[in-house]
Amino acid sequence: MSMRKAILTKSISRFGRNVVDSISTIRKLKEAGVECVFDKENIRTFDPKSSFILTIMSAMAENESMSISENVTWGMRQGFAQGKISLPYRSFLGYEKGEDGPEIVPDEAKVVQTIYRRYLDGHTPGAIAKALESAGIPSPTGKAKWHSSTINSILTNSCYKGLTIRQKTYTTDFLTHKMKKNEGELPQYIIENSHEPIIPEETWELVQLEMERRRRMGSRFSAKGPLASRLVCADCGSFFGSKVWHSNDRYKTIIWRCNDKYKATANRLSGKEKCTTGHVTEEQVYGAFQEVVDRLLAQRPEVIGLRADLGRIALHR
Repeated sequence: MSMRKAILTKSISRFGRNVVDSISTIRKLKEAGVECVFDKENIRTFDPKSSFILTIMSAMAENESMSISENVTWGMRQGFAQGKISLPYRSFLGYEKGEDGPEIVPDEAKVVQTIYRRYLDGHTPGAIAKALESAGIPSPTGKAKWHSSTINSILTNSCYKGLTIRQKTYTTDFLTHKMKKNEGELPQYIIENSHEPIIPEETWELVQLEMERRRRMGSRFSAKGPLASRLVCADCGSFFGSKVWHSNDRYKTIIWRCNDKYKATANRLSGKEKCTTGHVTEEQVYGAFQEVVDRLLAQRPEVIGLRADLGRIALHR
């Protein structure tokens, strides 16, 4: 004597996303000799009278799910409009939930600040991830492994400068819960000074500019040293690279020269094009940098005033 197989379900609303899915699945299970028992509605699918009742109840369950989804979405958007914010604290580095909103976690905030500082010092997201792993610092999810994508996410998240943007994405279908990037279909809510920042706004903006600069460089970007991918040839637009002269004697000198100065191209082979930029010593580069810094420090009041004027112009646009 074979035992009858059955699936016990709390309610129809827990069984399927919609009427079609529910009825189709129940029919397939029935053909396989598996009965479905719905406790809340007291329905058994092997009962001849259950088919019509299931269709009605499934439709009601679908409408109920849609109503709940709409109510939840409406409540969230009302919160956005009122400036209420909520972060995914379990996987968000630097903040924890406080009584009045996000509160800074000092140890985690230092890690965030280190990530920003290292990036502006010329390190790549991959190099930063490896350094954090070597230091034994856990990732936002508590794992030992760090990924470049995690570093990029931290570097581009405006929450770290105290600005929150809500409804970046939205759910296209309450049944499938499929998410889509909000590209103007729905309003976004920008909340300035929503919480205490970990990164100064100026630093955050500098990081975004540096990220854009590196994107334009593509695969040519290098982070090997403070001058790497910083010096650009005025003649052909290529980067300068370091070379060592007299490496084995007391006249050893580090010079920087266009990487493509002697690169063979069709035009250069035919004599139509030649890079004419000369080399510079590393001492000359650092000397020129120091001279620019000294000039900026001497004109600091004027520079700060110009920056403020530019900021006001940008706000009026």
